[in-house]
Amino acid sequence: MVIGYNVRWTCTSGPGGGGSNNPDPDPNPGSGGSGGSGDGGDDECYDCLPTEPIPGDEECTTSLCTLDTVLEPNALEAGTRLWMSSQYRQALLSDVLDFIIYENDNSDESKLFSIEGMEAERNGGEVDYEEKVIVDDSFKDNQCLMNVYEAMGKAPIFDNYLQNFDSDMSVANLKFGADPNFASNRDQKYNNAMAITNPPLNSNMINIDFNTDPSTSGNILNKPDVFKAVSLIHEVLHAEMCRKMLDAVRAAENNQTTLDWANDWTPIQFQQFVESLENKYFGIFDYYTRYDWDENAPNNAQHQQMAQHYRDVVKQTLTDYDPNFTAAQKEALSWIGLNSANIVAWQNLTPIEKQTINNTIQNIQNIFPNGCN
Repeated sequence: MVIGYNVRWTCTSGPGGGGSNNPDPDPNPGSGGSGGSGDGGDDECYDCLPTEPIPGDEECTTSLCTLDTVLEPNALEAGTRLWMSSQYRQALLSDVLDFIIYENDNSDESKLFSIEGMEAERNGGEVDYEEKVIVDDSFKDNQCLMNVYEAMGKAPIFDNYLQNFDSDMSVANLKFGADPNFASNRDQKYNNAMAITNPPLNSNMINIDFNTDPSTSGNILNKPDVFKAVSLIHEVLHAEMCRKMLDAVRAAENNQTTLDWANDWTPIQFQQFVESLENKYFGIFDYYTRYDWDENAPNNAQHQQMAQHYRDVVKQTLTDYDPNFTAAQKEALSWIGLNSANIVAWQNLTPIEKQTINNTIQNIQNIFPNGCN
């Protein structure tokens, strides 16, 4: 094992003050750095000196070496490691090591998130290590999507749901992306979907992919901004349910069950999973036993539960996003993605109520602004 250092940095020089030209400046205490000139922003740190060695057999003298020690061998893609070796990445390197070592006690989940986060940032995305949310470059580069995302981030309810993924309480991470090849990457039945939430399979990353495929009717870039806002909260609600299900799986694993989220489950394993929900998340347990476990009932338990219990969350989020929406508009918008024949709550509406909602949705689509145009 190699000794590393923690991530409490001492800076011996600042921007323009004789920083090193070495992409991985020598961080040994007392080194003083090498000659050369530096230019950069106020938050760049030259000749950063890590302190407090992490116990091991052999001394590791650079922060990048510490990262190599903390992660599995060759965990970082070579190009990402080279990118991280730059002196301009010292602050990010500090954040990553702090996130893994101090905030998450070297957990495997934090290492996997950090690897994906560094690769996302290298490609132009952005990462919130506090809330464990990645916005990859495919999403960030769609400025009209980012504008709505940033506006939604100011909505307290939406932000509260994002905070459920932060380091202190979550077993899951969240990633936003945009897919211009949505049709070819998914079953044809999803072509009219504006987005899809992919549950964590062989990791704890929940991926929300937005449909930016011009060949599909669900292309979100052709929708008004309020549809994008509804899609964001709708998919984050899916992600929250997936987070709770993953938490139940982890609890079941701790009880020596045979559940394996990464592989197809046998009927017995699925039964174990559903039963593991009962004590922790009874609402999800109730809907899964009624709708996904009973072959004679309509499927899609998450949409059944959202239609019955979560539309008020959507309406309140829309109030936070834009207080000018009328009650009738928010009511109609809360049904987007849920107004289908197999949803029991939708079935329970009268024909006139359904028609009014659908007409309002269509009217909003026709006249409300789309920042992508």
